[in-house]
Amino acid sequence: MNVTLVATPNAACADATTPNPLTIAWRLTIATPASWTNQGSDDAVSDGPFSPLALAAAGSRTAAGLAFHQSSTACRQIDVALVNSPPSYVELVRYQGSSASASTGLSNITMDSGAGTNNHHVRLFFKANAGVTAGSVVNVTLAATPNAACTDATTPAPLTVAW
Repeated sequence: MNVTLVATPNAACADATTPNPLTIAWRLTIATPASWTNQGSDDAVSDGPFSPLALAAAGSRTAAGLAFHQSSTACRQIDVALVNSPPSYVELVRYQGSSASASTGLSNITMDSGAGTNNHHVRLFFKANAGVTAGSVVNVTLAATPNAACTDATTPAPLTVAW
């Protein structure tokens, strides 16, 4: 929508130096932000229980059973990060299908709804030799933000998910 504002001196301005009318115009975009939508079919439950003793002995990362795969029709390019001081023994890994992606960064992750080569997501892992003590409660908060490349006016606001 184009908006135009015209400022005209009032008739009471009889001074010879009264300025000419001033016209200012600008483009105004009115949009309703798109909502976030689930893009994948990841299980809503963990693959199974984890023993803190097994985690402490594991020489490689261990799956936590949590995956994030959400975007919007207005923006498929998502930046993901763990926030609010996550435990040092957890990490996010970028995935493409069932394999870790060659693109390791957590920025500009294309989360499409199909199974194509651009369909990525992130999974939460316990790091190698994670020192998790018995009875620990692990609180993890993930923030998903549309990448700067998303310029559609309906791009959704950032989304925060906590487990």
